[in-house]
Amino acid sequence: METIWEALKNPRDLIRISIGEFKGNLICDFRLWYLAEPDLWKPSPKGLSFSASLLPEIIDALKVAEQKLHYGGK
Repeated sequence: METIWEALKNPRDLIRISIGEFKGNLICDFRLWYLAEPDLWKPSPKGLSFSASLLPEIIDALKVAEQKLHYGGK
């Protein structure tokens, strides 16, 4: 998996977006990682993996969510 983006949610949790291949299919993974010990991040079961073909629809949905949150749905 190739990490595309990550950000600290809090000092012990990290949100990471990765892309890669699973069983011959291109996938995108949004996952919560946790600090298992100093400087050692491990993936948690909390997350979402989906076919890369769904990514444009998910991006559109996130744009709608952003619009509603920041601009009241205008």
